[in-house]
Amino acid sequence: MMNIGLFSLAIIPSLILLWYVYIKDKIEKEPIYLLTLLFIGGIIACIISILLSTLLKQCLPFFQREYTELNLGQILWKILISTTIIEEGSKWLINRTIWQNKNFNYLYDSIVYSVFVALGFATLENILYGISFHAYGVWLLIGRGLISIPSHAIFGVFMGY
Repeated sequence: MMNIGLFSLAIIPSLILLWYVYIKDKIEKEPIYLLTLLFIGGIIACIISILLSTLLKQCLPFFQREYTELNLGQILWKILISTTIIEEGSKWLINRTIWQNKNFNYLYDSIVYSVFVALGFATLENILYGISFHAYGVWLLIGRGLISIPSHAIFGVFMGY
């Protein structure tokens, strides 16, 4: 179970980065309802990623093995499929839904949209880490807040660009 302090630590880094990206949009602010939908879309992308990863583990027992049991080539293969293809692919699919929206009319819009999707993903992932590994407490979420959450945002910037 996750207490309110750990829950706050899980979401605050994303909220700070969301606010930062939003205020950097100087030409035309994006509608809050659309950004909220994209953030929720990122949460959905995380759920899709979890389901696909679970399915992959059921179909290919290799993916059930821990990284410590694998050689370098197997680790790279596992990361390529689980992180790059499944996680980034699910975020890209959500981003793809916005391309025809009338509000998508400036270059920076794609960066804003992609970061909101990426941080929706990262927020749910962080909450799930906090629940699953609550025994590590504050330090796990501080580390993820300093490394994992900004990484998702940066990947969102690249995807949007």
